[in-house]
Amino acid sequence: GDHRDLHLSLRRQRQMCIRDRDYITARTNLKGIETLQKCFPDREVVLLELNKSNSDPQKNILHLDCSFQPVGSKYTIIHSEGFSNKTQLNNLINDFGIENCFFINSKEMSDMMCNILSINQNTVISDYRFKRLNNWLISKGIKVEPISFSEISKQEGLLRCSTLPLKRS
Repeated sequence: GDHRDLHLSLRRQRQMCIRDRDYITARTNLKGIETLQKCFPDREVVLLELNKSNSDPQKNILHLDCSFQPVGSKYTIIHSEGFSNKTQLNNLINDFGIENCFFINSKEMSDMMCNILSINQNTVISDYRFKRLNNWLISKGIKVEPISFSEISKQEGLLRCSTLPLKRS
């Protein structure tokens, strides 16, 4: 399938730990989900269930892009431990193919390794510290523009968090 369609509907989603009828997390509510469904009537909006921890930052998935980041049209970065619903995780892995998935550990997730910025299908901006990821991306034909962004990750944000796109597509 076309992973851009999957990416479009998924990248705007946030973690899914249902707390009550109206709110899914502090940042996602049912109105937001309904809005996404209206904006993309020909697409399935997939609500991914992610783990949350108020005491351990390496187990706290703040946003979906902390555990899942499509890159180009066929690759993805995945933090498996971030997903509480393993069926959903396995579906993502199967959709992309395990050979096209780059898996990160809890420390790398906490360092925001998933939070790179795609400039186009073949170019990303990534922190220079992410050598393992950057080398993998280069081996897949993705151009990596490495920059120093380590201070921002201390505030649980990185490249995608520091951009203000007027339209994402």
